[in-house]
Amino acid sequence: MGQIHIARNTENEDIKPTNRQAIDEIVDAAEERILALGEDWDGEGSPAFAKQTLDVIRDFLFELVAESKLNVVKQAWIVPFSGGSIDLQWQTEHFDLLINFCADGNVTYYGKDTSGHSIRGDSRPKPRFISCWMSHAGQ
Repeated sequence: MGQIHIARNTENEDIKPTNRQAIDEIVDAAEERILALGEDWDGEGSPAFAKQTLDVIRDFLFELVAESKLNVVKQAWIVPFSGGSIDLQWQTEHFDLLINFCADGNVTYYGKDTSGHSIRGDSRPKPRFISCWMSHAGQ
């Protein structure tokens, strides 16, 4: 199961909660590359990716930024994964967090901070819950 890091905002500008255009640009860049991968992109028979999965990620990021006082979007990776799922990942100095958006609509997540606190779930996490966890990670 290979992962390819596709899109990450590397600009130093902070993304403001009202800047939907910045989120669109990040997701659009990932979308273009991920949708171009096609069938069996990983050599393990993975299906092609669905635009709907990226739309769910886009909506999640809009809500997350609206809920968060952190600059969380600029640190996010959007990564294709086997089986048509797409990961949204953060690796910061305070925490690691992975949210896996499956093609069938299921969402799982796992995060661990530098203090040893973790979160895990197999249902769609609420952006408010994730934002709260990120805000307190490492404390």
